Amino acid sequence: MKNVSKLFLENLMKKNNIIRTIKRFEARSMHGQLPVIWKTANMDIVTDINNKKYIDFTSGICVTNAGHSNPEICRALFEEVTGGLMHSYTFYNKPRADFLEHLIKNTPDFIEKAFLVSSGTEATECALKLMKLYGRETRKDIIMSFNGAMHGRTLGSEFLKGKERWIGTWFPEIIHLPFPDSKDKFYPDVEWWLVSNIPYRKICGIMIETYQGWSARFYPKKYIQDLVMWCRKHKILVCFDEIQGGMGRTGKLFNYMHYDVEPDLICVGKGFSSSLPLAGVLGKKWILDGPETGSMSSTHSANPLCCAVGLANFKEIQRILPSVSAKGKLLHKELKKIFPNFEINGKGLLAGIITPTEEYATKVCYKAMKKGLLLIKTGLNSIKIAPPLCITKENLLKGLNILKESK
Repeated sequence: MKNVSKLFLENLMKKNNIIRTIKRFEARSMHGQLPVIWKTANMDIVTDINNKKYIDFTSGICVTNAGHSNPEICRALFEEVTGGLMHSYTFYNKPRADFLEHLIKNTPDFIEKAFLVSSGTEATECALKLMKLYGRETRKDIIMSFNGAMHGRTLGSEFLKGKERWIGTWFPEIIHLPFPDSKDKFYPDVEWWLVSNIPYRKICGIMIETYQGWSARFYPKKYIQDLVMWCRKHKILVCFDEIQGGMGRTGKLFNYMHYDVEPDLICVGKGFSSSLPLAGVLGKKWILDGPETGSMSSTHSANPLCCAVGLANFKEIQRILPSVSAKGKLLHKELKKIFPNFEINGKGLLAGIITPTEEYATKVCYKAMKKGLLLIKTGLNSIKIAPPLCITKENLLKGLNILKESK
């Protein structure tokens, strides 16, 4: 199906100067998604330059959780843009204070401080640095993560994935654990396996993606509980990557809550603003205050525009969150009817459909696009679904009907 998508894009390029221009001047690594030219987007609907409307089952890859162009977020952005302050580096400003205060007061008790940055991968890098600083003090230097995870595109984030081209001698201080598939890799005695297979006395931290991004596969709950308990026993910092799964996506404010554990740190991004580039590391005060003053600042950290929309977005997520579980149950119920023989993963308004081949997944995504539905094309043998949390029941069912016609 790669050939079909390539031919489709080549034909489109002949007709459209926008795609032709972008392909000519932009690095090709940016060109993996469906060839829809967005013009506007409103809540759960995307409109292209030909005024064709699409039901959005992507949220711009789990970003617009509160909806595209959410009126409350737009209002907050307009007020800040017209207020005369668009950048202040790390100088103090009111939007920053307002957002931080609301964030800390409306999240779990272990979240005592935040470090705000621009992207999820930057948050991952900061969490890595915080864990390594802790390791320096405790004479531990190894970080654990899981094979197949997705933590971002910068170098440290790539090391965490466990992909062959990024591991080996490049960064020997990261150990990659196999994902605990209940069929062949789930270890009932987590402590025994860890003690038997890794130099656990040298581990300072672990980074856990709350579900595997490409497939929406969750870890067995007991596995995570035993793993976190083991980390506590050996004084290992626990950081959950909430960049895709957080901000209400799975029916809870943060996805780690499904496991009934408490981490030391979490990384947030994407749906953290539902719009502008905003991400962060949230967690315990003693960890966040570890770096010396000025040693972990960032040029666009806590940008006043981003903080203003971050606050508006957080309040919108709080408002929308109670409706997510019911819509999620409807989504998963209908998906099981459409694909009765496929593995379907996820919770809330997140689903991962495991297909026989990558070609089949790509074919379905292109068929659905032509019929007016946007799906997440992963580039693997899966289709991901992640509509804005505000999606109406009507559009959710319409989108599922298009998916049924496209399989």
